[in-house]
Amino acid sequence: MGLRGPAATPNEIQKLRGNPGRRPLREQVELFEEWKAKRSPTWLSERAKAVWLKLIPQLLYVSGFLKDIDGNAVAAYCAEWAAYTELEEFVQREGRTYETETGYRRPRPEEKMAAEHLRTALAIGREFGFTPSARGRISFGFENDDGMADMLEGVMRAKIEANVLQIGPGEAAAV
Repeated sequence: MGLRGPAATPNEIQKLRGNPGRRPLREQVELFEEWKAKRSPTWLSERAKAVWLKLIPQLLYVSGFLKDIDGNAVAAYCAEWAAYTELEEFVQREGRTYETETGYRRPRPEEKMAAEHLRTALAIGREFGFTPSARGRISFGFENDDGMADMLEGVMRAKIEANVLQIGPGEAAAV
């Protein structure tokens, strides 16, 4: 039998939301280290590594949000998203159905696989605030979302102009 009630919200997310209930935050022993400079895991596909390079700078913008242990969950998201986009491109190219040897039209199994990868990616993404509804529950300290978008766009533009995308302190990857 599973645990009762909703999962506890981490203090970092509670602080970002502004602690709307004004309840005291739980005492929390910090077991995990801050995010260290990391390259993408070697087992990720090239497509998933591209997602990683796009995602990590945006997640690191929210200081204290990512911990070292979160790397595997972010990598899992990247792998799932890459698998989804690859299968979706295949379905777009080959069509949503195929004809069997007996002449019947059947839906492609790749479409069901793509839907499963998307479902998994969205579930992981919700944990990091990747969906609009999940982001809506987090306050980043800007009066509106345009402030954060402008800030991220400026940071990314500067990195791209320098032909270097900062992965973390002390590490860089050519773009």
